[in-house]
Amino acid sequence: MGKKINTILAAGFIAGTAVMGVGTVYTLWGTPLSELSSAVGDEVFGKNTFISYYGLTQRLLGKRQILDSSETENVTRLNNGWLTFTYPEFDGTQYAENTAEFQQWLAERGIPFLYVETPFKVSKYDPQLPLGVEDYNNSNADLFLSVLAEKQVPYMDLREVMREQGLDHYEMFNRTDHHWTSEASFWCFQQLYPAICDTQGETVNQALLAEESYQWTTYEDIFLGSEGRRAGIPYGGMDDFTVITPLFETSIRVSRPYESRKSRREAEGTFEETLLHTEILEREDVYNRACDDVYGSNYALQVTENLDETVSDKTILVLKDSFGRPVVDFLANAFREVHAVDLRKLTDVGIREYVQEIEPDMVIVLYNPGQLRESQGVIYTFE
Repeated sequence: MGKKINTILAAGFIAGTAVMGVGTVYTLWGTPLSELSSAVGDEVFGKNTFISYYGLTQRLLGKRQILDSSETENVTRLNNGWLTFTYPEFDGTQYAENTAEFQQWLAERGIPFLYVETPFKVSKYDPQLPLGVEDYNNSNADLFLSVLAEKQVPYMDLREVMREQGLDHYEMFNRTDHHWTSEASFWCFQQLYPAICDTQGETVNQALLAEESYQWTTYEDIFLGSEGRRAGIPYGGMDDFTVITPLFETSIRVSRPYESRKSRREAEGTFEETLLHTEILEREDVYNRACDDVYGSNYALQVTENLDETVSDKTILVLKDSFGRPVVDFLANAFREVHAVDLRKLTDVGIREYVQEIEPDMVIVLYNPGQLRESQGVIYTFE
């Protein structure tokens, strides 16, 4: 089988070279992918096609990294075939201290707080990194969480929960994208919802946690993720994508006051009508088919109001990165109001001012370890 695959890859490389010309391949051999737009002219039948052939040549040569002009956008092919970004060492002590101070500020107002650490693609216990490649996301997270523990800040480390439950770390992630899968997002909801209920003294609605309460629709080989778009399909392949929708009746009102697209600012209807954007799956251009956006963009603010009179009347505020997009949608089925904030985008109002305005019953911060970088300091100021 391996010989057959190599033969197909070699044939593709020869064909690509014939179309582009040996001179073009030679000239662009060492060009970082971020410079392809200027390096590859119109005569080379499209940048995306070139990226595919570039990735093909790297695969044929056994290269385990495709370099970018930005170190954090280098794409590494792990030993198991998954693609990943890698990040440098970072001391997040100040970020943790800011988090602890924010938690204390909330406690003075009687508002419970929980920090949720989602996993990074590279496993803490099974890194699968090729020789000579380092990734510090897990050690950065360990340091950050140790400071939270020292400051007695409540947190949930989903890396450890996954390990305790015997889950396959890499099956929780897309092969070609840095995000986890829709299924993993639902699993996160299954951990988070009971934890919120426990804090609030609420009864868990077990039907919301049951997988059989939802329709699971899987589209095969449809998704080329953020890493795959940089490396090309021959380098890492394609991912399946699963859309998870409730089988029970839903009635939701959603508001995104800072969204530039008028069609997305306000909506009322079912879960699918208000929170999902499945039209993305119909795009023909795989490089423009970001399937993870089916569950919405990184909105500065999304407020969902559950109109079901029997639902919990609690208001939950979630400060999140892109890992939280599907999670907050699932939480919308469980609570009267869920306010989802991306502090990278929310600039018109300070988060403490917003807390005082909406008076939430609980505040959750849900970030992945990749946020522990100098460039992401804005989401850890909590001002």
